[in-house]
Amino acid sequence: MLFFGVLNVTNAKDSNIIRASDFSEFKGKGVNTTILIIGANGSVARVLEDALLESSDVKLKLFLRNVSRLSNLQNKYPGRVELIEGDARDKNALRKAMKSVNIVYTNLNGDLPTMASAIIDSMHKSGLKRLIWISSFGVYDEIPSSEINRIKAYLPPHIAAVKIIESSDLDYTIVRVQWFSSDSKIDYEITHKNEPFRNPSAYISRKSIAHLLCVCALILTLVSMKAWG
Repeated sequence: MLFFGVLNVTNAKDSNIIRASDFSEFKGKGVNTTILIIGANGSVARVLEDALLESSDVKLKLFLRNVSRLSNLQNKYPGRVELIEGDARDKNALRKAMKSVNIVYTNLNGDLPTMASAIIDSMHKSGLKRLIWISSFGVYDEIPSSEINRIKAYLPPHIAAVKIIESSDLDYTIVRVQWFSSDSKIDYEITHKNEPFRNPSAYISRKSIAHLLCVCALILTLVSMKAWG
């Protein structure tokens, strides 16, 4: 199981710090790979989708409440994007979406515990094992009380969902992110579970989160099916 915390930094001496100019390192990667993105119209998901479609060879199934919001992607990348309308609490819709998928990524808000349970159950019934779940910093009480106080009303569903995922038998990756920004830089640091979350008051760009998610999705798919072409 993998647990990542990510944040923006200015000091590049630490080996856990990642910097890149773009997503070109993923060019040609992910052949014969299909990723299901649940909550596909989220702000981070949209950046991730653009990065994967422009810089890799993966195919995407995009699961969201209103597919018209992403019709432009299906038109721009014919044969590589499938749009699926549904609710992340609907197990029947989830199981249909999971057909012929290699890995599941979630970008959700709302009733996260119910969604987590529905996704886990649907993955079991679909024979899927690999889940990337985006969550919040603070779910492990790894940030100062000053930051906890700023997000304490927001944290309970994230904490509950993470506990549900951790109690499952899935191969999961939990990515804990902090405050988002629209910065164009890819600049972030990785911390692991049981490590203090450094610089928790900083902001991280959606582009940085998308870069880490590309790494996670493509490496985990490689592990399961050797699709890194």
